[in-house]
Amino acid sequence: FAYLDQDRHAEARNLLEPIVDQLRTSSANPSLFSDALGALAMTYTVSGDAPLASQMLKESLAVNRRLYGDAHAYVVVALNNLAYGLMRSHDYVAANVAMKEAVATRRKLVAPDSQKFGMSLNMLAKTEYALGNWAEAEKLWKQALTIRRKVGDDSLSIADTLVGLAGATREQDKLVDARAYADEALSVMRTHPAPRPTRLAGALIEHTEVDLAFGIVHCADAEEAVALMAKNVSGVDPDRLYVNAVAAGCAFRASANNINRQRVVDSQMAIRTAFPVDAARLKQSQRYAIPKL
Repeated sequence: FAYLDQDRHAEARNLLEPIVDQLRTSSANPSLFSDALGALAMTYTVSGDAPLASQMLKESLAVNRRLYGDAHAYVVVALNNLAYGLMRSHDYVAANVAMKEAVATRRKLVAPDSQKFGMSLNMLAKTEYALGNWAEAEKLWKQALTIRRKVGDDSLSIADTLVGLAGATREQDKLVDARAYADEALSVMRTHPAPRPTRLAGALIEHTEVDLAFGIVHCADAEEAVALMAKNVSGVDPDRLYVNAVAAGCAFRASANNINRQRVVDSQMAIRTAFPVDAARLKQSQRYAIPKL
């Protein structure tokens, strides 16, 4: 988990694979096997093999259901992880279903203003955002932010929620709100001693998108996000493809030369290849394509 928090996925995987293989063979500790398998799956979600990760996460969830029944905290965690894996596989509807079950179960297990409930609301909001349900995502993220501030959650978790709120409000043309959320999120990331690189990239690209929504063409944040994603995730990572599309669109708006034009063409082709045709994220990326005359 320490490696994962630094986006050092290969190192995490190298530790976990022999552990998972040994536990699968022995079957002496199914709970530990489920934990290790779920953690291993998370290394694949960010490495270009999200479908394989989703299969691992489904297996982990099944083990937890068999051991603990449906109404257990471990099942909630497994559902949360599965939702993340399904999102990376572009199965947004299934991710949303998994998170709705996770939230409903967690509501029975913990106080409605607890850190864990806020975490579940945050992930449910991400699935609603992926479906293009901006208002619902905003509502859920606001609830999560209130909880996270109240319980004194870690600053990076708060920043993650702020980035989500910036996107949800921006998509509804609430640009003043989006600016405040994006500025605070990036400020938190900048002052943290060791922000997760991909999370920082997310804050940077959202900051760029808010700028562009205001008509401000300032691409330094986007280019920094591109560099962070290139260093830390695979070339087919969906978040990296989106970052590339936004950055290319920003660069073309700043200088409509042939190099930047080709950069837009390439980034748009890559994201169209990777995303379903009806994905909200794909539709969002198309605003950074070259306008048709």
